Amino acid sequence: MLLIIEIYLTIKAYRNGWGTKALMPLGLIIALGVIIALVGDNQGWGTQQIQSSLLNLIPLELLMDGVVAWMAWRKPRPIPAADTTETAPAEPQPEESMTSTC
Repeated sequence: MLLIIEIYLTIKAYRNGWGTKALMPLGLIIALGVIIALVGDNQGWGTQQIQSSLLNLIPLELLMDGVVAWMAWRKPRPIPAADTTETAPAEPQPEESMTSTC
């Protein structure tokens, strides 16, 4: 049930303007879970040890759910465009011709 809520919040945050940044919390949790399971399997841990190791991710999971919920209800701040009119160097003035018409 929590996974369905996470997917809903991620889609809402993605559509709210966060773009691919909204996918980072969910991707991080899934990647950490896979890494712990693979390392545990390679170390010869039993199913019980792997499951107890994955339970240590619950606080991080809840934190990431809070982050995604915040992203779902808040739009990202717009990045102010740099004002180039004041900082642009003045264009050089064309020099007058050296020949005189006298």
